Amino acid sequence: MTVTGLQTPLLALLLLAVMAPLFATAEGSRQTPAEAFRRTTLMFLRPGMTDAEVEAYAEAFARSGITGVLIGGGRHHYLHDDLPFLDDYAKTAARVVEACRKRGIAVAEHHSVVLTTREDYAREHAAWIQRDFESGEPSVWPEYQTWAFCPNNLEFRELYWKIASGLVRRIGADALMSDDTVFHHGCSCAACARRWREETGGDIHEAYRQSRTPGSEAWRQWHAVRRKWFTDFRRWLLERQRAELPGTACLALSGNALSPWGGQTHGGAAEGSLDTADIAVWEVYNPADFYSWRRLSVEAAVMAEAARVRGVTALLLPYADTAQSRDVFDPEEEVFAWGVGQAHGLPFALGRVFLTGLTPEDAPRGYFVFERDRLSRWLAGGTEPHAEAAVLFSRASRDLDTAWEASHVAPAIGWAESLQDALVPWRAITEDTLDRGVPGGVRVVIAPNVFALSDAHLDALERFVRTGGILLATSRTAFFDGEGSSAFSARKLRLEALYGVSLREPGERISGPVELAHASAKEMDAPVRALRNRVGRGSVIYLPEEPGQQLFQDFQNEGKPFTDPRDLVLSAKLAQMVRVLAGECEVSLSLVPHSPALTAVRRAGSDLLIFYLNTAGADLPPGSEVPTPSRVDWKRTGASLHLRFAREPRRVRVVSLDFTESRTLDRPGKDVTLPAPRRFALIVAEMP
Repeated sequence: MTVTGLQTPLLALLLLAVMAPLFATAEGSRQTPAEAFRRTTLMFLRPGMTDAEVEAYAEAFARSGITGVLIGGGRHHYLHDDLPFLDDYAKTAARVVEACRKRGIAVAEHHSVVLTTREDYAREHAAWIQRDFESGEPSVWPEYQTWAFCPNNLEFRELYWKIASGLVRRIGADALMSDDTVFHHGCSCAACARRWREETGGDIHEAYRQSRTPGSEAWRQWHAVRRKWFTDFRRWLLERQRAELPGTACLALSGNALSPWGGQTHGGAAEGSLDTADIAVWEVYNPADFYSWRRLSVEAAVMAEAARVRGVTALLLPYADTAQSRDVFDPEEEVFAWGVGQAHGLPFALGRVFLTGLTPEDAPRGYFVFERDRLSRWLAGGTEPHAEAAVLFSRASRDLDTAWEASHVAPAIGWAESLQDALVPWRAITEDTLDRGVPGGVRVVIAPNVFALSDAHLDALERFVRTGGILLATSRTAFFDGEGSSAFSARKLRLEALYGVSLREPGERISGPVELAHASAKEMDAPVRALRNRVGRGSVIYLPEEPGQQLFQDFQNEGKPFTDPRDLVLSAKLAQMVRVLAGECEVSLSLVPHSPALTAVRRAGSDLLIFYLNTAGADLPPGSEVPTPSRVDWKRTGASLHLRFAREPRRVRVVSLDFTESRTLDRPGKDVTLPAPRRFALIVAEMP
């Protein structure tokens, strides 16, 4: 196959590695991929950079404590657009890798796999282009005005791998990050039609027409197949990389783990990226991060949990491509987003705008230096979330929700936001968590209308209850199986025994109040109707109506009115109900006077790590305009942070971003009071 513009030197060096990766082998490996990309920046690489310019970049990275760099950007981001110029890119990239390697910095080659703006190239390879179902013509992504090659086309796959693997070898990269292998418009090309016929059966065009009815079996199948195809390409890529580029890390772009965007539009669900990579780079796309802290923090907790149970790393990459200028931004938003990542165990990736990243003209990033010099000793061995309350986030319910986020995702986020606001320690769990059982230390699991639940995951929840746990289940939790088919008839007696109620036939609705024929469970004194039923050594609290939507605040966007439709009274009362149900926590938190803050509790060995991020200035008067660019207001409230421990710590250390020295309290007792940190702090409680 002839590749337009591909230079002979690249083909000649397909099997040549400039230097061994920083990590690679089981024996003698110097660092893991997670360590190599602990503090990451993108780099807008310009072919033809002088040696002095390359050295200036590498030195700037080192000054900021950067450990990993994603190179690319500009024309090269659309790899196929850059083929006529790839030799120049590779020569410069090899020098960047060498300069970074001297400083112990890992480098990943980064580009889009499928996108191109080249009309001649798209025409030459028309059989590879994704095709629209309605017109049958090559489809154009409206967001970028690009064509996209189909990941199901085997000829395209092989050509892509030849180009990408040859480039990685030539420049000596430590990792490969390949973006955008999704089915944005279907697609209806010959390769997809053949694969559908062979694997699923039937005609893909007829399947597409039948899938237009949301909630139908054909609709569920359509999206499930696209998720499967996305994961299949990613797994194929991972296996080729493992076999032919041993010792290099595989990075995958990921959307967030809560939005149905991937699972219900193009197949690129977050789990597909997490299942097929050493590192998933979570792109937080375009919201005003600071003013969106509530939802952003919840999504970070879920992404971190999805990565944790798989034994992979997820990076937090705030990214904006709608800004008017790449240099118009508030640097404190970087600090804030970095702090969100730290609180939830997600390493931070600096992107700024248009894949720019850190430049030699920039001052060293103080938060990265702080992390390297003062936080790393507490984080280096890995940390685990720790909380007595957990919220169950269901990817099955997310992907099967015909009301987008309204049935499960938004209510689940709302419950978590209510706990965050009240400083109740909580953690996210997923179906993948339940595969191993409810984590130790969790006493209360909230299942916010988890309507789609497999038998195995229902079993896990019931075991948790019978051994002493409390399940707070709402609305139609477990009324459908994990594939979205009604399981009510088969599970009716079991659910009635668990919930302590007699249930009327609910029909096919996946959300909404549930009508009860009778309730044997005890009515609770609660802000909404709640019935408590003793099951084994534990109990199930059933809420026939899901209140989480009333607790939910969505993303805020620059230049748009600030919105907060939450019922704050209900939010506080439900959070207090969960606090009481959870009982005495290893550490309880409060602010006096109360003000918004992002707090998270994690464990490292026997130490408790309490993360604090000031968000007091993120609430604007409803209807007022969110600043453009988004700006952080580290509002001073004069509040005191109170920590009450169930056991007296041997020592408490306060590691603050705003002070060069840590404050240490020896034998502080069970009750500790501190001035609320101005921006970010880690409070380390060394437990006996």
